[in-house]
Parts: sequence; structure tokens; C-alpha cells
Amino acid sequence: MAVSALAYLFKKKLAKTASAEEKAALKQLLQDPRNEPEFKRLLDEAFRETGEELKMNEVAADQVLEIIFNAENKTDGSGKVVRMASRKRRNIVAAAIACILIVSSLWIMREIRQGRNTELVQNTIQHDLAPPASPKAVLTLSSGAKIFLDSAGSGSIAKEGNVNVVKMPDGQIVYKGQGKEISYHTISLPRGSRPMQLTLSDGSHIWLNAASSITYPAAFSGAKRNVTIQGEVYFEVAKNPSAPFTVQTGQTTVEVLGTHFNVNSYEDESGVSITLLEGSVKVEKTGAGKVSRMLTPGQQAIVTQSITLVDKADTEAVMAWKNGYFSLKGADLTSIMRQVSRWYDVEVSYKGEITDKRFVGIISRDVSLSDLLKSLHEFGIRGQLDNQKLTIESK
Repeated sequence: MAVSALAYLFKKKLAKTASAEEKAALKQLLQDPRNEPEFKRLLDEAFRETGEELKMNEVAADQVLEIIFNAENKTDGSGKVVRMASRKRRNIVAAAIACILIVSSLWIMREIRQGRNTELVQNTIQHDLAPPASPKAVLTLSSGAKIFLDSAGSGSIAKEGNVNVVKMPDGQIVYKGQGKEISYHTISLPRGSRPMQLTLSDGSHIWLNAASSITYPAAFSGAKRNVTIQGEVYFEVAKNPSAPFTVQTGQTTVEVLGTHFNVNSYEDESGVSITLLEGSVKVEKTGAGKVSRMLTPGQQAIVTQSITLVDKADTEAVMAWKNGYFSLKGADLTSIMRQVSRWYDVEVSYKGEITDKRFVGIISRDVSLSDLLKSLHEFGIRGQLDNQKLTIESK
């Protein structure tokens, strides 16, 4: 079955693989009223995939519907105005808004914000914050010497015994060589930093999120491969049945042979969460009340005073940070703001009652803070930024 240009470009935009020319072509197609039925179908499909309900104030919803579908007033062919049934309108509006968040179509949202909405947002922004431009990682060697990786050039940046530490042209740090002497290195990413990738001496690939760190041997030796982390880290562990790979964070230990998994151990989260994408892992809570669980792909372990298993974790939402976006699906306001705080390096506080609304969709991490706040403003969320302090109010 042939795929239309609109469907093709829409799906590329959704997958974040569209080029600048393809984005421009999609925008042009969306402005053509003849494409309304197909666009509506694509929006409906995208919304059904979220499986969530989206609530929005009626005025903004009507504006969105009018702008996207030109459906405020339609004629029946005789010139008589036909208004869409309210239920149908709400369904299409919900799908449209979900899709707007998913594809980050800020050019549509700007149309909505002309007039009072724009003024409300602009009046609360004293200055804007751009998304992080690069990883601001610091490598601490076993000697205590520190290397600021964002200012280090490509090539060999350090040597530990027979192991060379190399910065690749794309910024990735790669350890090359083997050795028997154990010396530990630490890579730390502050708040307001882009994620970075690290390849350990055993070939394991590591991704660090903002406000995270990992401590590891420059070269692995012996029967175990042990690392310690803080924050959020994604692992693709090289297989080695004779040397299990162990991740330690606080009183939580994850042991694997070779697998793909994510560990979120930020201190401001309610517990440590381990999400398995491939292979198998053993999760153990040490200390008082010691307990352990085995995970299979798609499961998530949440470690607090005990271990809670989630059989069907939303792995797409878990991996959103690595793939370049904020996932709002099923998230409440405070969990979204914790991500925002770490990404833009702002201190978040709340004014008045905090909404218990659940959100859907995704927003690119490459937008400025003001653009992100503008998107949330349509859902009754206002943000006031003063220096590095962000005050959130929900209507």
C-alpha cells in the first residue's frame, strides 16, 4: 500500500528523523485544507497510541481546532454553517493537542498564543534559558587531577598505565587498552548539561544524564566489573560470562552479565528505578531488610524500603532523556518539573495548589525554557522565571 507524502513526513517528524527540508514540506502540507481528513486521521492514530485522556480549557481548545483544522465553521454545500458535535470536537482537539506536544509543532502553538496568551507568558519571563549546548562533563583521574571535557580537544587526553583515554570527535570518551592495576576514574555531569556517552575498557557503552556521575576502573581486572553511579545512567553492557557487571547506587545493586538497562537514582525521586530493555538483571537491596529480584525485558524494579516490580514498564518514556525529549505520558506536574530543573539548571518552586493532572505527549529537549513554558501554558500551567528560580502556578 502506497504511503502519502503527508503520512511519510508526519512519521519522520514523529521519529525525529525529518530534515529541515522535510519539516518545511510537512508544514506546507499541513496548511493545505485538502489534507485535513488525512491529518485528522494521523492525529487520531497518534492520540490512540497514548491511551491517555487529555484535558484542556475550552477556549484554547477551540482556537487549536480552528487553526489546525479550520473547523470552527463549515458549510454543508448550500452555504449553511454546520457546527461540529461537541463530543467529536473534544476528541479531535485532544488528539490535536497530544500530537502538537508529540511533534513539538511550536509554529502552530505560536498562532494560538498571539494576543493575551502570548502577553501572559512573556510578562512572566525576565530572561530566557536556552537548552544545554554541550556536555559539561568533568573527568577526575585516580591522581585527583580534573579534566574539563568540553574544552579538551579530540585525541588522547589521559593515560593510566596501559590504558589510553580518548576523546572522539563527537565528544564520546573511549577507554582503549587493558591493564591489571586498578585505578578509578569518575565522570560527573552537572545540572544544565547535555547527556554524554562513555565506552569503558571492556567495550560497555554508557550514557549519562544531566546531574549524574559514574565511578569505574580505568581497566577491569579480576572476576567482577564494578561501577558506582549517582543520578541517571543507561547501560549497554558488553557480555562476559566470566566477569559479571555490577552497578552500585546507594543500597541498591544491579548485577548483569551483558544487557541493556536504565538506572534512575536521583535523590529527589521517590526511589531507585531500574528498567530492563534487553537480557536479564538481578536487582538487590542491601542493608537492613535485604531482598533481591530478577528482571526480564520490559520490567522495572522500584527500590525503596523494598522492591516493587512493574511488569510492563513504559520503556519509551524511561528512555526519553537519551533520545532527546521530555516524556509527559502519564507524568504529573512535579515529576515533569524535576526533569526541567535538572535540564535547565533552575530551582523550581510552586505557588498555590499543585494540580494532580496527568499529561501526555513529548516535548523536544532542544527548545528554550520559554518555549517549553509556552507549551505548558495551554494546559493551565504558568511559569515565572527570575534568574535561575522558576515559580510554577497551575490554574
